[in-house]
Amino acid sequence: MNPKQKVQLYFQKYQQAFNHPIIKGFFKNERNKQLLEAVISNPTTENTYLLDVLFKSYYQRARIVKYVSTLIHFYSIEYDKKARKRQSRYQLIMDNPNMPESKYEPSYNQDYQSPYRALPDQIENQILYSALKKLSEKQLRILELIYIYNLTNKEVANYFNESPQNISSLHKKSLEKLKSTLLSQ
Repeated sequence: MNPKQKVQLYFQKYQQAFNHPIIKGFFKNERNKQLLEAVISNPTTENTYLLDVLFKSYYQRARIVKYVSTLIHFYSIEYDKKARKRQSRYQLIMDNPNMPESKYEPSYNQDYQSPYRALPDQIENQILYSALKKLSEKQLRILELIYIYNLTNKEVANYFNESPQNISSLHKKSLEKLKSTLLSQ
């Protein structure tokens, strides 16, 4: 049997293995394909060892590329989740710096001065305005400090001299009250 027939017979015998993406990619390189043909037609330890080393190197690179691409894929999904979560949490933040000064200013720290007006004064929607008027003064102030002044629950708690858990609870109740009022109208 001549070497060309040996190679053809080998390719027919292991046709399914050559359809595997890794092996297909490895043998797209003409040098690797010629080396395999040399191993089939003249199986020396040098040829076999060289083919083995080249395939191991190729396979290692393929694994690294797959790992990095998977990391990138899942990192981008996580980043998108975090960005959406952040957007959904801070929907009421008003980013217009051209609004006049607020009548409320945090008294404990002057770093939080804002060019915004009070929260109800910024609302043009009558239904939302009337829903805000149904909140207590403290609930309204908590919403204003969180959404206009961008304070954290801990900072708002320091402002009211209360626990952050209590502020979080009042914040949640305020939003629930707004939601129920808006849904009932």
